[in-house]
Amino acid sequence: MTAFFADKNIDYLSPQLHTQGIEAQNDFTENMGVKWADYANTNAAIIPSIVQANLYQNARDYFQKLGLNTKGFIQWSQTTSTPAPNPIPSPPSSTPSLTPSPTSNSTWEINKHYNVGDLVTYNSKQYKCLQEHDSVDPN
Repeated sequence: MTAFFADKNIDYLSPQLHTQGIEAQNDFTENMGVKWADYANTNAAIIPSIVQANLYQNARDYFQKLGLNTKGFIQWSQTTSTPAPNPIPSPPSSTPSLTPSPTSNSTWEINKHYNVGDLVTYNSKQYKCLQEHDSVDPN
């Protein structure tokens, strides 16, 4: 993480304040050897990843007490997939789709690009991507 904090090409860092995507409150536990104080000298915007938008004020207040300013948030909440009772088939198309359809069989991976709507599985739970991003190794 030290390299990320120092890299001027990093636009934002998004500390994950959840572990399962279903938490009712933010988890500010320092882990993986990264301390909140380590974020103090970064040029990147600090944009925490939270489960629900209503948890942002709590995150913002917490980080402000540490002298860290947040610049928004990324919402990452768990979803469940329920098949439609009577799915309507799509008409055939002669033009291939440029955007791959999200799948529920994809396992979350490090260093992978995710688009809005992509579904991934992590620790036997399914998540839906709400903001396009590239995943990074938390270490």
